[in-house]
Formats: sequence, structure tokens, C-alpha cells
Amino acid sequence: MKRNHSTLLKPSTILIVLFLSVLIPTAAYSGTITFTDRATWESAVTGIIQTEDFNSISPFGFPANGRTPVGLISVETVNAKGYTGVLPGTDSLNLNGSTFVRFYTDGTPVRTAAIIFPELVTAWGMDWSEYARADDTHITFGADISNQTLFNLTGAHSGFVGFVSDTGFTQVEFSDPYISFADLVFDDLSFVEVPEPATLSLLAIGGLALLRRRRGCGGQALLRRRKRVG
Repeated sequence: MKRNHSTLLKPSTILIVLFLSVLIPTAAYSGTITFTDRATWESAVTGIIQTEDFNSISPFGFPANGRTPVGLISVETVNAKGYTGVLPGTDSLNLNGSTFVRFYTDGTPVRTAAIIFPELVTAWGMDWSEYARADDTHITFGADISNQTLFNLTGAHSGFVGFVSDTGFTQVEFSDPYISFADLVFDDLSFVEVPEPATLSLLAIGGLALLRRRRGCGGQALLRRRKRVG
């Protein structure tokens, strides 16, 4: 059967296109998929999943204002109350008997907390529960976290929530825009980082080198066959 070469790309061309596509950033946030089951979320993500279970961290309270390293992530608080922090698994609010994090947010006065990832991520998720809530915890992230309210933990008091985005981001803000308060606890925070351009470059270069090597081996084999025939 005759192959239409005009519609096919060489492997080397495909590698170059993929390489350029990862180096050119997307213009802005455009879409996110929400999950409420961890297994389904894990099967949907692409990349290495990292999980902070907070078990290696001694319980402590976050400062009222500022950024604090917490294992694989950092937490930034604004006007936080004293019991916003890392709590022991013996606390009655624990999710699975192990160390966890508690965020108390409010609209009046404004109290917020944010998770800061070490690198750009495209997916994240966590096990969560809301305690003694009057309002709902709002989770916002994306190109403009002041305007993108992507999920409102409404209608449920505990479970899993996860997201997969087509645009990388480094910060997730937890807030309550209303006049009362929201009290959230969470554990087993998982995320997937965007591969660094240097890593992607090495992968592309390695792929091109492999193609050249295969071509070289093919050419040498052809010469040997021609010599035997001659």
C-alpha cells in the first residue's frame, strides 16, 4: 500500500515540535478538572506524584502573618488565629490518626492561608474535613487567584478533593469571603510538578541522539550488505 508521506512527520520532527511546545508558556489559565476521588485523580495526572503527609513535622502554630516552611511545601498566613497550624494525630480533629494541618479562615476580619509549592504544579489534591463551619472554605488558584474561585467545598463535610489544570501555578489560597468563619483540616497533600525546561531539553536531546544512532547503525548495516553482495 502506498503511504502518503505528506501527512506524516518524521520522529525527529515530532521530537523538535514537542520540545518547542514545552518551552513556550501558555498565555493564561484556561481550564481545570475537579475530582472527589483520590484513585481517579491519580489515574488522571501525568508525572510524578509527591505527597506531604506531615508525619515528620512536629506540631506547631503558624505565625499570624508570614511564610513558613512545612515539609515539601510552605504555608503563608494573613491574620491567622492561634490554632492555625500543624496538629498532632492525637487531636480529635485528625483525619486518619496522623499529623495534619488546620486552616481557620474568616471574612471579617479577613483571615486567609495559602499553600506555596516549591515549583510550578499542574495537579494537586488532599484529604479534607470541615469542622464547626459557619461558612465554606473557598479554594482559589490559577493565573489570577484574586478572581479565579475554582471550588467551594459546599454540600459535604469531608472527603478528597483534587484538581488537574492545563496551566502551571505555584500557590493555592484558602479563604472565606463572608462575614462568619470556615474551619478546615487536611492531610496527605499531593501534587505534581511541571518538569523543568532543562530536564525536557535533555530528554529531547537524548531522543535526537538515539535517532541519529539508529540511523547510523542502519547505514552501516546497509554498507555491509552491499559489500557482501559485491
